[in-house]
Amino acid sequence: MPDTSSTQERNRSDRITGRLNLRKDRIVEREWGRASAAPYVHAINALFADHMHHHHHPLVKQLLPLLSLLLISSCSGQAKVDVANNTATIGDTAAHHAPKSITRNVLQDKRGTYWFATWEGIISYDGKQFTNVTMTEGLEKFHVFSLLEDAAGILWFGTIGGGVYRYDPSAARTEGGTAFTLLTTADGLAHNSILCMLQDAAGNIWFGTEEGASRYDGKTYTHFPIQDDPGLNVNSIAQDSSGTLWFGTRYGTVGDLHRYDGSSFTPIERSPGTRFWNVRSVIEDRTGALWIGGQDGLVRYTAGTSTQVSTYFTGYIFEDGAGHLWLSEDHPAQWLLNRSDGATTTTIATGRMIFGSTEDASGHIWFGTTDGVGRYDGKSVTLFVE
Repeated sequence: MPDTSSTQERNRSDRITGRLNLRKDRIVEREWGRASAAPYVHAINALFADHMHHHHHPLVKQLLPLLSLLLISSCSGQAKVDVANNTATIGDTAAHHAPKSITRNVLQDKRGTYWFATWEGIISYDGKQFTNVTMTEGLEKFHVFSLLEDAAGILWFGTIGGGVYRYDPSAARTEGGTAFTLLTTADGLAHNSILCMLQDAAGNIWFGTEEGASRYDGKTYTHFPIQDDPGLNVNSIAQDSSGTLWFGTRYGTVGDLHRYDGSSFTPIERSPGTRFWNVRSVIEDRTGALWIGGQDGLVRYTAGTSTQVSTYFTGYIFEDGAGHLWLSEDHPAQWLLNRSDGATTTTIATGRMIFGSTEDASGHIWFGTTDGVGRYDGKSVTLFVE
């Protein structure tokens, strides 16, 4: 995957349309990446963002949780977005608007509903209207960071500092049923900041936290500090086709990529004597190769051998149904959402920051940004913001 210059990437981005810019009573389509951002975005980029590469400084580690609480965005917007026409009208309540702040992850569940992990809370989209579920359900307001739908159709929403919400859609349809349950350290979680989640082949739910990993077997929680390092942030968990679990971490004293064989953790080196640092994303592709993204850039790992693919900081990696990799990368001038088929790389979108992505049932790619959520339909990008 060749690295291209920032000038070339900016020229590409000039051809990408679809950004929505708010006017008093209407959102109009215009070029992606040219609108003004809210003032707090710059503070987030400088102090809380993924592309702040010197995360190992202890002062930074102490400040980040405080900054995440200080930079809470407003929920006063009232926009209803019509995806098909790229237009918007003013709604009646603040609970019905597209995400308009940091959106870390996106998921489409088995019923077709979209879910967004945002700084405004849990937001859903039924294909016609966005709903701030945190508001309508009277949930505790936390920054939502991670998402998971398990095999039984239960949804899990990991927050920063608030634990994890468990949502049972069947209970929501039962009179008097409790659809949302908040689980915290009081229930057995290692920490109340949930950075990632995974259901393994045995049905266990793994939670990556700011103090190691927790495994939930349906009854009890087991804490895994990983290398006896209590301050280890677990950013990503993946299970490969052999059943081995891989943990991408931050603040590791012996490196930040770990293999778990069911009994012990082993730190993995990028090359002899060189460790992985600040790993943000780990996935196994359809060929069985591991892809590791983070401070070291993008690395392909197979049969114990690492191949450096890109040196740009890589925050998220996703493989679509066609086998393309979708990469959120921090380039010198801006973040890029890149699509790679292994031979060529195409820039699909640009922005101040780009987070997790997913593919919906129609083959469209949805992705989170500092300003909300975007969608790529194979031809153009639409960003839904107020």
